[in-house]
Amino acid sequence: MTPIGLAPTLLTLPAELRNAIYAYVFASTEANTEYILLDERSPFAHALKLDESTFHSPRSSLSDDAEPSGRPYAHLRPLQVCQQIHTESALYALSHTTYHLPSSLCDPSDFYQRTRCLSTGKLSALTQLTLSAKIPSLRALNESWQNLPFGHPSLRLEKLTLIPLRPDAAKSVWGEIADLSQAHTLAYILGETFRGLKNVKEVEVLNRDYFRAGVWELVYRTLFYRMFRWGGSKCGVRFEGPVEEANELGGVGERGQTTRFRVFFGEGETRGKEVGEEVCRLLGKEGTDPMETELALDAGVGP
Repeated sequence: MTPIGLAPTLLTLPAELRNAIYAYVFASTEANTEYILLDERSPFAHALKLDESTFHSPRSSLSDDAEPSGRPYAHLRPLQVCQQIHTESALYALSHTTYHLPSSLCDPSDFYQRTRCLSTGKLSALTQLTLSAKIPSLRALNESWQNLPFGHPSLRLEKLTLIPLRPDAAKSVWGEIADLSQAHTLAYILGETFRGLKNVKEVEVLNRDYFRAGVWELVYRTLFYRMFRWGGSKCGVRFEGPVEEANELGGVGERGQTTRFRVFFGEGETRGKEVGEEVCRLLGKEGTDPMETELALDAGVGP
């Protein structure tokens, strides 16, 4: 309650109004998700404690005289104002921030080492993670995660974004062969991961011009046929895409486009299509009974 005659401050406003203000300040925006973390220390500790660790942004300098808005996770700076604001809004702020992780964090042991400073509650507040990694590093998803995101039981992700990167050999004269080989490997990794993944509601897989359109189409088709062979037309995983859209950050190719597809998990999920429906579309048999297609594939008909 504000004493009579004194102007109200943020901390004297009713809790409902403070929560509305926190929701506005910490709302997810594209500007809050563009940072790629290259520092060896924990990005989560940086975000929570707001220290001055050196992180790298593709768009701004991190020198001392840089504009505050140009610093990584600048939107979390209000958490530094006082203990009450930090206590009231930290978990909300963290749950509305997408963290970009380096490939080293694919490995559960490395992820654990760099997040062990966080309490279970704070780690559970992280709901949106983006992982950029070369395909060999992504093998940890199906080999080491044990059906949990980053192998950590405390994570409950609303969205996990994967950005596969091309191998070094892709820049050589053997680039096309390397891409084709990696396409099958990536489809295998994703298929094996999606079969049992838990504690994740949505996975988005992005191709920001790193792979040629034909190679990315091969990844998508191979993934679907793997899922179809494993679980049939309805295997508890639904798909949406692929979709092409403008790439505001720019890609390494000339088209400047991002191609993505999304995968949805969980009982009662209605977004996307069942695997059988999408396989029929890929075979040019849209509208066909998926069971007929399943029998045809079992008989050796189709790709």
